[in-house]
Amino acid sequence: MSGQVNIKNLTGLQGGVVMSGNQTETGRFHAIQALTATTLGTVSTNLDQTTTSLTGKTIPAGSMIFGDFTSIQTTAGDSIAYNK
Repeated sequence: MSGQVNIKNLTGLQGGVVMSGNQTETGRFHAIQALTATTLGTVSTNLDQTTTSLTGKTIPAGSMIFGDFTSIQTTAGDSIAYNK
């Protein structure tokens, strides 16, 4: 069963939220895909941001970042936050 859940997550079958411009979404997300260059605002995640924060970083168009996200803010660009 666990393998099926991972495949569904990786292929987007759990759905997601299309984000544009200055937008904040909360929930359980496992990836952010940039449709256009996307600048991040505040992000709550399990990724270690002790030395370098994701705030203000730009995800290039077509790229994805993976993690366990509970809140995602974008300040520019179009992206998809995929549900976990």
